[in-house]
Amino acid sequence: MSRYLLKNARLLQANEIKDETPEILEVEADSVSDGHHTMDELYEHRIRLYLALVKIYDNYITPMRCQVVCWKSKLHDDGSSYDGWFLLGMTYTKPSFVEGEPPERWDISYHIPNKYWQLANVIALPRAPKYTGYTPNDVLERLLRL
Repeated sequence: MSRYLLKNARLLQANEIKDETPEILEVEADSVSDGHHTMDELYEHRIRLYLALVKIYDNYITPMRCQVVCWKSKLHDDGSSYDGWFLLGMTYTKPSFVEGEPPERWDISYHIPNKYWQLANVIALPRAPKYTGYTPNDVLERLLRL
């Protein structure tokens, strides 16, 4: 397999591409590699690591009255879905000890290929919990707060 080095390269947005744009290299994203792993391999690792985390929480930690509930759903809260994917999530709830103050509650969720539906042996919800607009950075921070 040939290896290529791009110098001073950056991704272009669709509206930035013009017929006269020089030196555009079209790349199959799944095969992009850091020299050790392809994007496909890294994505597969992320999926399996998240499945393992959910399994540990659901089988060992949640039964000890932890504040995390694991779930899966084929539908988003609004009834929409992505063909071939389901949501696998964890809902964290920490009670408030201040009268009238609601509990702290947040979700972590990822879209997972349907081929892993049976491996995610958690409660299946008809619809995922309401999406609150959290970002990928929020999820990264929340993962460290578990």
